[in-house]
Amino acid sequence: MAERQQTAGAPRPGRRLTGGQIALIVVVVALVGVFLALLVGRLTGDVDPDGAATPTGTATAATPAPTADDEAGSDAGEPVIFAMPSGNIVCQISVDGADCLIRDFTYDPVDAASCEGEAGAHLRVGEDGASMPCEPLAIAGDVPALDYGESREAHGYTCTSSREGVTCEHEESGQGFSLARAAYELF
Repeated sequence: MAERQQTAGAPRPGRRLTGGQIALIVVVVALVGVFLALLVGRLTGDVDPDGAATPTGTATAATPAPTADDEAGSDAGEPVIFAMPSGNIVCQISVDGADCLIRDFTYDPVDAASCEGEAGAHLRVGEDGASMPCEPLAIAGDVPALDYGESREAHGYTCTSSREGVTCEHEESGQGFSLARAAYELF
């Protein structure tokens, strides 16, 4: 009778999987699940091209995203949208003001003390000054990065990207805000 050769590591008929083999299968299944979740998130727009997720509790009305280089969009009244190279901060300059949304931050949002639930992720400057609004902001679509040291000007507002975060200002009044992971300032 011919003997069958076993493939190394394959269980023999009638033998159970070892604890190490079971652990390996669990890890592989978990990794496949994470990959599929990220893929679905990217396809549904819950994750931007740089891998930054939309902050929780902020998805209300989505705005299509013109490119940061689309200065013609600002002439037509359309918002100019961009993200910091890290992907942690996304901003929009519109006719109503400049808004920035931060995904992860470590500062204490004292200017949003009257807000209920999650607060502190949205900063805004308009003609009436800078604030930390309670209402959420959502920006969807392809969001191009604004390189460190670069600025975007539209609708009477200027936002400048730096390694320390972003600063947005109403050009006429000089009022605005600075935003970074560790701190913010309204001025």
